[in-house]
Amino acid sequence: MLKAVLAVFGIPCATPGDFIVKSYVNLLWHAGHTKGREVMRSPTGSFHDIDLSEIDSDSTITDAYYGAVYDDLDQCDLGACLLATGNIDFDPRGWLERADTIGMPVAVILKADGSKSLSFGFIDNDDDRLRREERRLQQILTFDHARRWQSIAAYISEHRADLLLVAPAPAAQVSA
Repeated sequence: MLKAVLAVFGIPCATPGDFIVKSYVNLLWHAGHTKGREVMRSPTGSFHDIDLSEIDSDSTITDAYYGAVYDDLDQCDLGACLLATGNIDFDPRGWLERADTIGMPVAVILKADGSKSLSFGFIDNDDDRLRREERRLQQILTFDHARRWQSIAAYISEHRADLLLVAPAPAAQVSA
């Protein structure tokens, strides 16, 4: 992993996104991921999300900096995608895998008129990290909303028949 980190750091930044990726890699190297030491106790951890409890150095300024970097990553689309799936762009499969892992229910509702609707619920857990990840996954869907919802619905339709729900046809209205 050291070689990969050094390779990323050795490439000059050509876009703001390059700098965001370097910041993410630096933070991941410094603090580690959430699928670390407690993997047996917490199967919901991720190799892509940052273990905030490990942002702990001898410097208040350094800790504040890394905390701010995390917040900035979490709030921008590129950073949110990196933290959720490890990809620099939206990945419907990775997004759905993360939702499954944290217990966020997702389904595609097939309506009687042939249209599809994406539905997702909330996790039933008070863990701050899981709630943060849930909010991140929801936030990711707000950027280029229609395309991302459609790509998740298409992925589910093609690969996850267990998440397809058929809505009953509306009852015919009877006039008196």
